[in-house]
Amino acid sequence: MTRAFVLALVATRVAHADPSVVATQPLALVTRGVEVSYEQLATGLFSWAAFVGARLAAEDDYDSSTFTAGGELRWWPRRRTPMRGPYLAVHASAGRTTVSDDMGTLGAVIDVTERVDAGWRWVVARHLSLTPSLGAGFIEEVDESGRLATTGRLTVAFGFELGWWSGN
Repeated sequence: MTRAFVLALVATRVAHADPSVVATQPLALVTRGVEVSYEQLATGLFSWAAFVGARLAAEDDYDSSTFTAGGELRWWPRRRTPMRGPYLAVHASAGRTTVSDDMGTLGAVIDVTERVDAGWRWVVARHLSLTPSLGAGFIEEVDESGRLATTGRLTVAFGFELGWWSGN
């Protein structure tokens, strides 16, 4: 995973025409997780971001692992500072969580998340990006075995990206 982060960081330095950001969610470390994202300016007002993440949460008698992938489309209303300042985003992601014990796998669930986020990006020291966000949306949980009914719930999300900003 470290090698992929370094390669993505080098790629952002080579392609210098449009702003791009390689970032992580440092708060994920609190829950024994990690997330890495890449964001690229698509037009003067829109950017896209893709991310992958992993988390190992349960301890003691049980083990759990979650792997996530997703993306965002972000609208940046201030054209004079692309990918800096306020933004609105549409977020979609999917994750798979498995729970196991010493005897084997107990079950797995697939989560699908759709959300609308609002945030702000500051760039300090020319390259360090700080990006807090707040979002609201919906999560569907699907039992992988098909034995349980699909459930859905509303969600509120707080995000904080720490990244390397490369741009003009």
